[in-house]
Amino acid sequence: MADLRLNPTYNRHQVNEAFQQVVRDRPGLAKAFGSSPVDIRLGHPKGKGFAETFLPGEIGPPNKPAPGNPDQLRIELRQARGQGVGELKNTLVGELLHQMGGADIKGQPFNEEFLKLKNELIDRMTPEQIEEQLFFYKRDKANGLSGTNFESFENALRTSYGDAFIRGDLIPSGLTHPEERARYERRDGTGQFNPEQIETLDKIRGLVNGTR
Repeated sequence: MADLRLNPTYNRHQVNEAFQQVVRDRPGLAKAFGSSPVDIRLGHPKGKGFAETFLPGEIGPPNKPAPGNPDQLRIELRQARGQGVGELKNTLVGELLHQMGGADIKGQPFNEEFLKLKNELIDRMTPEQIEEQLFFYKRDKANGLSGTNFESFENALRTSYGDAFIRGDLIPSGLTHPEERARYERRDGTGQFNPEQIETLDKIRGLVNGTR
């Protein structure tokens, strides 16, 4: 459900600057949403969740049409709203990945090649990686996370957790735990990813950065 406790001005300059830097530095993300307008809202700093993305057509009460432009992508910065430009960039990249790796309300992928590569990355997970993601899923469910993405472990893996896996590779500096950050930074097959996954991630980096 969209957070209606919004202040449209707080930290707006930094948010705009961060967004412009993201679409400049990672043109593949901008290409994914194409002509779809991006509405970045500044949610309540004590609102539920760090940030939330609503893909085109998702805004609004259940079983009712979304208000406003049905092609609009909305990103709500809630607890993330007070960040500086550098941290906001990391947050926005992660949120925009949900669009790039997702599908519209008719089930049509926004970027078929990216979605294919994301699924390839997930299919190349080791049993240990699957077990780790299952632990996260059980923890998040116990903490009350819900919605379509969390209806099943498979859904969560193919959406939120898959995006987080990619974000960790793109921006390891955004990870808060030093040991986890070090694992993601090692791309020699001894870190977070095996050699096959690194091969897939290199293709994903090319798509996101606009070089593929």
